[in-house]
Amino acid sequence: ARILVQNKEVRPYDESGILTDHILNTRKIKLNSHQQGITIELFVPNYPAGQHNIFSYQLEGFDDEWIVSNDQRQVTYTNLNPGTYTFKVKAANNDGKWNEEITELEIVVLPPWWRTWWAVLLFSGAAGYGVWFVLRFLNQRRLMNDQLEKERHEKEKMEEMNQMKTRFFINISHEFRTPLTLILSPLQ
Repeated sequence: ARILVQNKEVRPYDESGILTDHILNTRKIKLNSHQQGITIELFVPNYPAGQHNIFSYQLEGFDDEWIVSNDQRQVTYTNLNPGTYTFKVKAANNDGKWNEEITELEIVVLPPWWRTWWAVLLFSGAAGYGVWFVLRFLNQRRLMNDQLEKERHEKEKMEEMNQMKTRFFINISHEFRTPLTLILSPLQ
């Protein structure tokens, strides 16, 4: 069997890092977020009538039903969403006798970095910090406005108190002045 990712054949220990062993010994492969397409070439070791084999395959998580292929040797899936899929295949020989053993290959398509759990956690933390910062800023502004209002109110009270004192002294001086004027007038 061969696996092609983004139309390039994947081999064990190549630069893609997808296969670490021969495909026949591999049960799981991981694709990066930019590797959303995969082609799997199917074969059975029926050399005399290899071209007359029938395949039935399904990609769990993508296909709803098994797909039967008479002459098609390659299965291609493109635009796979991030997630875990299981590719299952079984074959029938040229006599139509199905092999009951299903071969499975788990395919994991990794999400882009911004959709990983740690990125979501980081973004949520940053958003939480942003909300906290805005709320803190608004609270400090409210406290400062309350403090200014309190100081303005105290200043008004002080001004009113000063005016009351001034009126009191004016009234007292007027009260002293009137009798004194009355007393001083006859004396002169």
